[in-house]
Amino acid sequence: MKIYKTIALLFFTGSALSTAFSSFAQENTLRLGLIHINPHSSATDLVGPLTPPGANLQVMNKSTLTIGYARRLTENLELELAFGIPPKHDVEGRGALQTAGVIAKVKQTAPTLFLNYKFFDENTALRPFVGLGVNHTRFSSTVTPEGNIASGGPTVHSLSSSTGWAAQAGLSYAVDKQWSIVASIATADVSTDLKSVTNDTVIRRSNISFNPVAVAISAAYRF
Repeated sequence: MKIYKTIALLFFTGSALSTAFSSFAQENTLRLGLIHINPHSSATDLVGPLTPPGANLQVMNKSTLTIGYARRLTENLELELAFGIPPKHDVEGRGALQTAGVIAKVKQTAPTLFLNYKFFDENTALRPFVGLGVNHTRFSSTVTPEGNIASGGPTVHSLSSSTGWAAQAGLSYAVDKQWSIVASIATADVSTDLKSVTNDTVIRRSNISFNPVAVAISAAYRF
């Protein structure tokens, strides 16, 4: 319940500040760049019928395009929506599944809303910033042929969605009045419950927690 109150508070704060400071020039910023995501996944051992002890898995790193939209609220505050092309991570077997290789491909869609505080005034070319916000992640999974063999037959994965806090820090460098370069590092609280169904009858489960580190660099255009 607390996370939904946080989401509502961020939206309310952004709307209120935007109205309260309407006398300032309203500015929008579009960002496009590259992001590298290290999920730092940690999974509980798979449990269920015909499951060897110690069967585990790990979600691997991936890079993708990142897209962002930011709305200026005041000289030092902005509301940012960060998203991107959903990356497809390899999921490798660990423990009793070590020799199985890549057992699945997991795609994650993870829009994140930040309220950013930018240091210094707008005439400063190099401006550090910090942000706090909320992340919502949805997953979809495709089991590989190797995963089907390791599971004992045709297998389907389902993964629950996750909503949690997010934080970031970064630097923006103004090339001119419209263009800038933005570099950032972010993390979020993400977890999912995995349900694996083999041959429509054998059900196995695991919980996967993430402590992701996402490093991004983007070109930004203000208008």
